Amino acid sequence: MIAPPDLGPRPEIGEWSPRDDFDQVSTVATKVAAGQVTGRLAGALAGLAKRDRDVVLLVALAELTHAEVATALGIPYGTVASRLNRARKQLRKALGDVNPLKEAHDG
Repeated sequence: MIAPPDLGPRPEIGEWSPRDDFDQVSTVATKVAAGQVTGRLAGALAGLAKRDRDVVLLVALAELTHAEVATALGIPYGTVASRLNRARKQLRKALGDVNPLKEAHDG
């Protein structure tokens, strides 16, 4: 996130400060970037095969271990690793070999 410029001490409550405008712009920029990331990532996820997408979502969003995903889906541990590896490669390709989360924070 962009650091605010040094605008001196904050004014008393009820007084306007240039920092207020910077804070609003920064918040809006963050929300816009997050929306772009969400859209790109959602599109990339939608392009995955269901079996690969299920593994990615359980690992990334539900924060399950590989063993937990294997048990939940009734598949071998090695299959979880294979599907996750394949899905990550496809996601990287779909996103242009960039990390959209890093891009949103740096941008």
